[in-house]
Amino acid sequence: MKLLFAIIGTALILAAMFLGSSLWMFFNIPSILIVIGGMVCFSLAHHDAGDIKAAIQNALGSEPSPNLQKDISVLATLRKTTYGSGVAGTLIGLIQMLEQLDDRSSIGPAMAVALLTAFYSVLIVEFMIDPLTNRILSRANTGEQGRPIAPAAQSTHAIGIVFCTVICFFILILALN
Repeated sequence: MKLLFAIIGTALILAAMFLGSSLWMFFNIPSILIVIGGMVCFSLAHHDAGDIKAAIQNALGSEPSPNLQKDISVLATLRKTTYGSGVAGTLIGLIQMLEQLDDRSSIGPAMAVALLTAFYSVLIVEFMIDPLTNRILSRANTGEQGRPIAPAAQSTHAIGIVFCTVICFFILILALN
């Protein structure tokens, strides 16, 4: 049943993207390089490739994780580096927009980088990394008082992306006046 709802949710997102325009509009190589490249490289700067692979395998498995704290730490790093790469890409796009305010035809591609990096990072974190973390936590032993061991909330990254997106729209409004 879970898989069915995941497929329906994905189909609804894709349908909304497709109804507005072509799906190719949501495919941007620089944005993909920034988010995926940043996530992979900066995560590997913090953890071994083997640790990352083990954390993902433990999350996808059906048994409780033998290295709960390490797996949570690895997935938290993936989460932070993905959001961080999204914010960095948004800022890169904003800088490109500011640099090219005189040429209105170049504002669109720069804004696409800014918004799509934020979009990609939110999709990866919210629909891939967070569910993996939740799978590990749902099978974890509980603490002394019966509460599950959970990582601290990290909503500041999402707030940063929303802030950068709002700045994108203000720059666009200024450029079009």
